Amino acid sequence: MTFEKNFPLCLAFEQKHYLGTITPSVEKGPGGMPLSFRVTLGDEVFADLYSGDDGWQDRLTPGLPNPLANAIGNYILQYYEQQVGATGRT
Repeated sequence: MTFEKNFPLCLAFEQKHYLGTITPSVEKGPGGMPLSFRVTLGDEVFADLYSGDDGWQDRLTPGLPNPLANAIGNYILQYYEQQVGATGRT
């Protein structure tokens, strides 16, 4: 499985619908998972997300709790879990 490709974001959160693009970083962590993800909503950069001790964090505004960032981070994890399941690889 490759982690390098952009993929679409389509998420309903708190009664609002978000569309955008997620771009994985070229930097990889354990298991080849990207270390961060550039999230664009519409034509605007929303965040550069990474998974931290307190959930998903934004490199642009570190330390600020952001429920939408956590929802998008969970979306990212689900996307990769589905990709691994589809290929039969772990």
